[in-house]
Amino acid sequence: MTIKRLRRRAGLIIQPLRLANNSGLVWKTERSNFPLVLIVIFAISCLPEAAIAQASHQYDVSDHTQTTPVRLVLQTSKKRYHFGEPIGITAYLENISLKPYYVGNVLSGLLGYSNLHNIVLKVTDKNMREVNIGRGGGDWIWKPETAVAEKLQNAYVTLTPKMIHGLKEFDDLGLRPGTYIFTVSYHEVEALSWSEADRNALSIPIWTQPLASNSVVVKIIPWFCRRLIRKQKRSRS
Repeated sequence: MTIKRLRRRAGLIIQPLRLANNSGLVWKTERSNFPLVLIVIFAISCLPEAAIAQASHQYDVSDHTQTTPVRLVLQTSKKRYHFGEPIGITAYLENISLKPYYVGNVLSGLLGYSNLHNIVLKVTDKNMREVNIGRGGGDWIWKPETAVAEKLQNAYVTLTPKMIHGLKEFDDLGLRPGTYIFTVSYHEVEALSWSEADRNALSIPIWTQPLASNSVVVKIIPWFCRRLIRKQKRSRS
């Protein structure tokens, strides 16, 4: 008698079940499917912080050493958020050299674009596919014949050695439960439209090279994980 017939005689029919969060193929039984499936979901979705740290290694998104004089750094307020909870994101430029640079002072936000300079957030899923998080934009219109000195005064800041400058936001990105990889990039736009002679005449150079940040792994967990996490914290204390 085959194993399949023995299972049927025992009233135990095994079927494959693919979870909604694509966490892999698991098995359930028709006889007691609800409790077992619920336990499996808890085990996969309500992972501790250590599991998220392991995910950083798995997706090869650890901090990359940046050797440029100015680097771009990305941080989140934590690594795990509940579904629908705003995500705290900090992105900043840091001068790690011994000389000052002009960088963008007027930044349109992590989800925006402008014709001056931008720090832009990018989110990909665990399969490295980009996630649509919604974006906006606008143009900064100068008066005709606006001098470079006036543009520097209104749209730029001097980034001295060891100084940082950037953005801190709490954004509801509408992400579904799952594991995501966050990165940001910096792009100068305005100064690249100036003549090379105007840029070379400045006593402090403008940073015009594109920059890419380190990557951060963020896990969005379902609402039902809250009670389990509270119980885990109470049992530890």
